Amino acid sequence: MSTLVSPAQQLFIDFFNEALCFLKYSGPDVAIHFCDFECLKLPNEYESGSYFQPVRPDYHHTELKVLEKWVNAIISEKKPTIMRTFAYYYAYGFQVYHTTGNLIQQWPMNEEAVAFSCGLLLLNGIPSPIPPFISKEHVLRQLSSCTNKQYNIQTAISATGRPAISLTLSQKENNKLWSQIETISKNAYRRKLDVRFGTEEHPFENINEAIEYIEFLEREAVENDEFLNSTYHKDPYRYDLGEFNNNGQHLIGGLYKIPWASAYTAHVDNSFPKNSFIITQLNPANDDWEWLQGKKRIDKYIPLFALKPNLSRRRFLYRGQCEEYKDKTTGMPTCRPNLYRPNVEKDPLPHRIKAYEMACLVTRHPLVSLLGINGVQIFNEPFRFQLNRLGLAQHYYNKTSFLDLTSDINVAKFFATCEYNNDEDSYSSYYSEDKLGVLYIYDMRLPFEFRNHSLPQLSTIGKQYVFLRSAMQSGFLLDMPKDTDLHDLPNVYRVYFRHNKAISDNVFEEARSGERYFPNDALSRHWKTMYKAPNSSFTISVKAREMYLKAHPSEFKTIEELDDALIASEFKIGSNEWPEFPQEILNDYYANSQKLWADFCSDIYFLGSEGFFMKKSLEDLIDCPEYRDSFHKIISRLQSSDI
Repeated sequence: MSTLVSPAQQLFIDFFNEALCFLKYSGPDVAIHFCDFECLKLPNEYESGSYFQPVRPDYHHTELKVLEKWVNAIISEKKPTIMRTFAYYYAYGFQVYHTTGNLIQQWPMNEEAVAFSCGLLLLNGIPSPIPPFISKEHVLRQLSSCTNKQYNIQTAISATGRPAISLTLSQKENNKLWSQIETISKNAYRRKLDVRFGTEEHPFENINEAIEYIEFLEREAVENDEFLNSTYHKDPYRYDLGEFNNNGQHLIGGLYKIPWASAYTAHVDNSFPKNSFIITQLNPANDDWEWLQGKKRIDKYIPLFALKPNLSRRRFLYRGQCEEYKDKTTGMPTCRPNLYRPNVEKDPLPHRIKAYEMACLVTRHPLVSLLGINGVQIFNEPFRFQLNRLGLAQHYYNKTSFLDLTSDINVAKFFATCEYNNDEDSYSSYYSEDKLGVLYIYDMRLPFEFRNHSLPQLSTIGKQYVFLRSAMQSGFLLDMPKDTDLHDLPNVYRVYFRHNKAISDNVFEEARSGERYFPNDALSRHWKTMYKAPNSSFTISVKAREMYLKAHPSEFKTIEELDDALIASEFKIGSNEWPEFPQEILNDYYANSQKLWADFCSDIYFLGSEGFFMKKSLEDLIDCPEYRDSFHKIISRLQSSDI
């Protein structure tokens, strides 16, 4: 028999070993054999009917036989929870035999093993029903005996829509944890980085030396970070602390969640590629489904996720500039969003409304309707993906209140060594003997950096469907108020360097003249033409005007007042609710959807044991009949019939 195991078999092994580790099993290694054997049909006390017993333990010889066909069927039917249940049950059996010499009966005849299996499912954040012959108190006792923590159970809904239960810490345990995390957060806001080198008076000789120093600073910062090294963050069982109000005060107790659906997912230590994107669940506050549709959702809630750049063992975000800009009035260094720069700030209305019009435009893409509004099933789990509309507009020529940051130091390196020509819409290698380049360090104050409820506010843009630019730039956004400068923030630091022509030329060449970070996709071609056209070329949709009023309620009291201002700026007022999506972009998308979707999925990862299968399920969405219309152009043909 081959020693190689399939991904499905490896998943069972992972579940089994997880339970042994949780139990602190110290006995001899358990040999797991995947094979075919005759199955007996046993009474099922878990639900009506009967089922096959797919797992056969041999405690005396420390062996476990697992029916190979059953493992494959579990994955085919996308029901890994069943596999977990059996793996946990028999891991408990080997622990009992190792410590007491007693044998437990096959599933589900041993109540202690069933209670353990149910408890570990709940700890993994999997809403589960409990068999009628097992009490909730029994499950909680089993968990507490293994962890020395106290838990509570609350009602929930399983992935199949059936009544189930979820796990939370007891109020006492939750308050204790919250107190620890709150202390860590306060310390994070008080700390200062010791940035001794790369000052304006004594800059680094080149950008490579500056980056080497910054990477040293980050390694040191991560090694000493209270949150990243806390037992809470390193716990394999992901406990979300709960919801907060607008003042950052803790309101609702937490809940154990499956890894890919928990907070801080992108920060958890992982073996994924450095520049990958991690599925990360967002708070309900980020959900704008009702606004997009203009009505309340009447079906079940579908959680919302971001595709967040991998932040494992990371604490810094970066921004690179060829030179440090000076305020023309004060002469002081300044770094502000492009909406607040002098030539735009005098009349921001045209720039804002163009950004809102584009934000509404991209909402009409068929993939946005599928992934962002209606949602999809990935390995039998419901998903929707966030469309950061204004963040996306920021990456396609528009001026906004966002300042771009990146988690990829090489992206910052490009912007610090290559200069943008607005007239040509192109980059060129930059060199100056007298001007210094600058790299900004934004030191993230975890754990609540992304949960601020006031400006400046950091958010993720990351990967945005098939709109490529933000993903290429590993993008994050800092939404800033008008009167705030990046230099004013206490967690922002600057490292200066002298320009080196050979290095700048090499960076420019490696970035393929900038195309690596600014791909020439159909959306960029279309919106570049639109953005540079006169205001009279724009017909502003109803939704774009609603967005404006919602974002700037103090500027105009009514939509009629806004319309008058837009007309004064030579815009046309449209009666269309949404912008019409350009057919040329749709044609390009449908013609290349197979490649675009493969590229979209290629660097996306799900945290947790089932991550391999969830990624595969995501890749296969394009071949699912129920989603076909979102990937393939449907051509209607008139069919004549003989009369």
